Amino acid sequence: MLSTQEAAERIKASGQEITADRVALLARNGAFPNANKDNGGKWRIAPEDVDNYLKQEKRRKSLRRWFGIGSILTLVTLLTIISVLKDGLDLVRDYILPAAGGQSSEVKGGGGLSPQSQTVADGIYISRIINPPYDESEPSKSSVWLIAHGPSTYTVDSIEIYHQPGHSMSMGSGAFPPDASYQFTFSYGSRETQQLNPYLRLSPDDKREVSFTLGLAPEGRFPSVGGYVTARIYYHTAEGDKGSLLLEEPSEEGIFFSRLLSKNVAVPRRAWEWQIIAPNGLQIGSQKNLESIKYIPLRFPSYYSYDLTSEEKTPQVANLNERELLNKAVSDAGKIPDVLSNRSNGGKVFFDFCAGLLNKECEQALLDASSADEFFPQSAYALSIRHMIQPNDTLSNHILSNMSRIKSLLVCTEKEVEHRFFVMNCENADIRRNLIAALKFHREGKWGEALLKLAEFDHDACEALEPLKNELRGDQLERVYQICNARN
Repeated sequence: MLSTQEAAERIKASGQEITADRVALLARNGAFPNANKDNGGKWRIAPEDVDNYLKQEKRRKSLRRWFGIGSILTLVTLLTIISVLKDGLDLVRDYILPAAGGQSSEVKGGGGLSPQSQTVADGIYISRIINPPYDESEPSKSSVWLIAHGPSTYTVDSIEIYHQPGHSMSMGSGAFPPDASYQFTFSYGSRETQQLNPYLRLSPDDKREVSFTLGLAPEGRFPSVGGYVTARIYYHTAEGDKGSLLLEEPSEEGIFFSRLLSKNVAVPRRAWEWQIIAPNGLQIGSQKNLESIKYIPLRFPSYYSYDLTSEEKTPQVANLNERELLNKAVSDAGKIPDVLSNRSNGGKVFFDFCAGLLNKECEQALLDASSADEFFPQSAYALSIRHMIQPNDTLSNHILSNMSRIKSLLVCTEKEVEHRFFVMNCENADIRRNLIAALKFHREGKWGEALLKLAEFDHDACEALEPLKNELRGDQLERVYQICNARN
């Protein structure tokens, strides 16, 4: 092991000016992972740590030189500040300090919930994140704050950077990263884990927040556009626990259900990257033996997963097992009224929850919500999912009673249909197709009459009726020929 002076001399030999005091400061901040203090309280540095430090410094200098060229290529940056913040920060005051004294910290409710008190669980949290990484091409500036609660010391030691390629082709290429404390590049479709040097340490001794800086930039040719970037940091504790945190804002739905149930709630984000939201509304580090309940939004089966002209395959709504567990937790806690009241705040939690809770109360709540034009599309979407799970005559009756409103749902142009995957304003037209598919695959109530009415202005209904002619009455069959042949 080297003394701080010996380590400084070794670093100086590479051409970098540094003092023994600076080496000691770097050791204290985690730049030399294997460093320790001798009996006299002096830092001792492992030679391999010095070698790794020199390699990192060489890379940083190279990146600074590249950036100084003034590249005009597209740049993606995630920029924050490495600092240790004082106890006066609002987040520390509101969330951590009260709990540190054995008290409960107040957490404001959301989406129709009244204020409640929650005890902050031991763990590492992202206390705040501003503008998390996403865009693969445009400059961005993000800030990340970490804070820990409990007796463990957390060491954040690495970061995983993932690029999800886009679906549209492009001739774009990468750019060089900016001068930042942590600097990494990512290539097209890459998923790589990089060591952080220096490590970040969160100690129970001071309970302070730590923030960090990260520069990200694409490297090489990117043959598509429309992709995005995600990043996840990894940590370990002296007790041997390991976990990770996704660098993304906490899910609104996750915050709602975690506060509602006073439980950790796991929510999928982009590319099915998971984050766990604690009852205090912050993302908590996900690690082994951390209990959580899953919230996965229900989706109508994909446009590409079924064929309206065929009876061979009936599409299924996914993730129903996870939804049943969530439904039970909400019901057992007596919180169904709180979810229903979320509609008054325009919350999408209400519509998604009632799409999967198959009781009369939720069904009626969706029908009541549909009376307002602003909520009609969301209600129709939720009712189509309910019909796929538990078919009855509610959907066909609803369609027949609201035909003019269904007709007014936005229709994609022919060009947009060709590129349907990428066109966001086709969403309501897809809702209309969902209604048709739900009736076609689960024929309950006045399904034939509803499809015939829809066929008057939507060719998808004609396609759905084609394989069902044997199930129609004679007068209905004659109307199919009249309506659909006229449309052709």
